[in-house]
Amino acid sequence: VLGVFPRRRKADHPHRQQIVELNGYLPELLEEIPNVTFKDIGEQFLDENGFLSEKMMPDTTHPSAQGHQVWADAIKADLEQMLK
Repeated sequence: VLGVFPRRRKADHPHRQQIVELNGYLPELLEEIPNVTFKDIGEQFLDENGFLSEKMMPDTTHPSAQGHQVWADAIKADLEQMLK
């Protein structure tokens, strides 16, 4: 299970804070479900200041081609491991 991706451009936006809180609850909620793991890759969409660029998510919700590449790169090793 992937964490909810960041939304809105600025790190201090209330939606971003809600997502961080939600993602904080997920590992514990999922820990007892067999064969389920949690991974939060949201920070990989952000710059060094926590800003969500238009290049990653033009509408602040849906990843661009660049955002999809970041997503793919972030989960590739996990998927390869699952397919062994």
